Amino acid sequence: MSEPVVFFPVRHHSPACARLVTELIHRLRPAAVLIEGPADFNPRLGELLLGHEPPIAIYSYFTTADDARYGAFYPLFDFSPEWAALRAAQQVRAAIELIDLPWAEVAPLDRTANRYADAHLGRSSYTALLCRQLGIEDWNTLWDTLFEIDPDLSVAAYLERCHSFCFHARVADGGASPADHAREAHMLARIRTRARGAGGPVLVVTGGFHSSALFAGWHGAELEPAPGAPGEASGTVSTILERGRALTP
Repeated sequence: MSEPVVFFPVRHHSPACARLVTELIHRLRPAAVLIEGPADFNPRLGELLLGHEPPIAIYSYFTTADDARYGAFYPLFDFSPEWAALRAAQQVRAAIELIDLPWAEVAPLDRTANRYADAHLGRSSYTALLCRQLGIEDWNTLWDTLFEIDPDLSVAAYLERCHSFCFHARVADGGASPADHAREAHMLARIRTRARGAGGPVLVVTGGFHSSALFAGWHGAELEPAPGAPGEASGTVSTILERGRALTP
């Protein structure tokens, strides 16, 4: 948490994440808070920060040349960490930016309508392995056991545990899709731009599936090759792990 860029991995709609990211923002008082969300909505952030009472959602759509329409939504609840981060950032007067690719650029690669779904982590073979080893029925119970149940879970303990879990859940099955690689490239570019001359810490709040890749990219390493790139993901991950503490979130 003493780094110039701090990566906060979340599960979308997690009360624990919402509580802890709020605590961290008030403690860290970052110069900027960067949040996973559609970048083309940034000019209208002022509307989002009005006195809304959740649940609310950002809805984005586009129409193709043949009049087909494709829409997606970004739901926000009181217990959504993205909503909590927006509100806390506003309270400490941090700059706020949504840093994900706009929906129209994501859709050709991934048309999942709910952009805050948790499909990746829940389907991972690593998640299934942990459930079996801990005698836990499913992904939701596993998350609750690791992160939600303990009301005294500290920010530091959460970050250590969640970074480790999300990293292993991602690499267990070979890494990310072309859509995720494109989104992460865009997010990383925005992180670099914002961190340059920020005048204080920058906090990055994204789904935990993306955090290790963004952290590695920030440090000039590659978590896994993009689809079609030479090399094997496992070899790239091994290289990162061998670098030890310098590349440990």
